[in-house]
Amino acid sequence: MNLQEDINRIKEVMGINEASMNPYLLRRIPEFVRAIIDIAEAIYVRGDREYSEMDFRNFLDRAIFGSVRDVIGAYDLTHDELKKLEIILSRIINDDRDLLQTLKQIYISKLDLIGEGINESTVFLKRRLPELIDAVIQAADWYMPSFMPDFQTYLDRAIYSGIISVVPMDYADTHVREMKELEDGLRNFINSDKKLLEKFVALYTRGAKKYVAW
Repeated sequence: MNLQEDINRIKEVMGINEASMNPYLLRRIPEFVRAIIDIAEAIYVRGDREYSEMDFRNFLDRAIFGSVRDVIGAYDLTHDELKKLEIILSRIINDDRDLLQTLKQIYISKLDLIGEGINESTVFLKRRLPELIDAVIQAADWYMPSFMPDFQTYLDRAIYSGIISVVPMDYADTHVREMKELEDGLRNFINSDKKLLEKFVALYTRGAKKYVAW
């Protein structure tokens, strides 16, 4: 689905029609979307904090608002125009997985998630964390807990499998130290995020129960 189809569908779902919005704003929605990434890159984020979905959503709101001001400059929006425009832009982001992933990677790259200095592995982790987490979750869902001596071994195997599904094998084979640091950094991040850790515990428990049922 292209951007215009997204816009039309969102307007239909939310009851926003052509007559209720300024045509000038409707024509420039693709510009607003492109500007969101530029604004996100420029937004200052305190690096001494852990990732949280709420903070990321606040970051998105700032990027959306900033994109509006960046594209239309001093144009004086009414409260109703601004509200409708922000709703459309927010829905477009959330419906576009690639765009949402890009913005999440930009946000994460601004956080000091590891605290062991800037090196190749920490930069990779910051930029690719959402992709790595998704890959680790998929690996954890595939592994059989009954084949593991304990939960930590299960998590370590899932982390390793997730990493090698994202990182090219030729790079992993020639950067052993960086890969070990990446594993440690990912493990620390998962263990420090209560909700994320609970998700892995749930997968582990569900997998164990499934095996017993067999």
